[in-house]
Amino acid sequence: MTILSSHGTIEYCEGIVIPDAPTMLWIGIVQKAMMKSSHKNQDYRGLKAAAATNRLQIAGNVKTGNDLMLSLEYMPQNWTFFKYAMALSAGATLTDTLTALSFGAISIDGTPKYVEMENGKIDKIDVTIAEDSIAKVTASVLFADLVLATNDPWGTTYVGAGAHAADPATAALGFNDITVFTLGSAFNATDIKFGINNNLKAVKDPSSTNLSNVVDFVPQKRDITFSCKARRTAMNNFAVKHFAYSATNIVLTIGGTTFTFTGAKIPEETYDLLDEGVAEMDINFTGITGLAIS
Repeated sequence: MTILSSHGTIEYCEGIVIPDAPTMLWIGIVQKAMMKSSHKNQDYRGLKAAAATNRLQIAGNVKTGNDLMLSLEYMPQNWTFFKYAMALSAGATLTDTLTALSFGAISIDGTPKYVEMENGKIDKIDVTIAEDSIAKVTASVLFADLVLATNDPWGTTYVGAGAHAADPATAALGFNDITVFTLGSAFNATDIKFGINNNLKAVKDPSSTNLSNVVDFVPQKRDITFSCKARRTAMNNFAVKHFAYSATNIVLTIGGTTFTFTGAKIPEETYDLLDEGVAEMDINFTGITGLAIS
């Protein structure tokens, strides 16, 4: 029977593996979850035997490795999952190391089938809050192992005596939930985007039993980004900050959670005087040195 994509579940827990009796955690209102397993492979060529006739063809092709990735698109009901991209155990301040996460996927059509994706970390996560819209989050998770039953999803749940994630049944957060937005002082803005890129490096061990031979993912550097469309009440709203290239903090409160981006600078300022519409400009902030969530 052909299954419906919507008849599935994705959930996660802390740890390099899913334990025997886990309490799985809820990500958000997931709209897309894509698991991808890619075989790295290489053709090889060489001089053929004297009697060979197909001399232009490859001599063979072998598997040389595996890449495993989980891509997520979801509407946030809280910011817990986002914080795993910046801190140990979803902490509120930046840490140089991240907590390993393991994921479970379930196909519900017919007989439920279960798959485990283990020892993963969030490589990149981005939030978009468009005007008059629900927030959207996209995340890319790299993981080390894909656990199946003889290359076929299990027919038995991985939680055992534990529990699957429970939907908190709270509304998705969005533009209407923003209560504070300041850049040193309050200003009007829309089309808000921010994100974290950890630039993860896979650490491989050829003796590892993981499908990818990866034993850890290590952040090499962290890029924190923030952009928005700012609306002016006067020509010089941002001129002082721009021409001095001075650092300031961006403070955003949404759904009772406050994000504080430190060290933000405005690299470019434009003046648009049009025959209709409001004066506004796109700002891609640079120099962000920190992020705290409270």
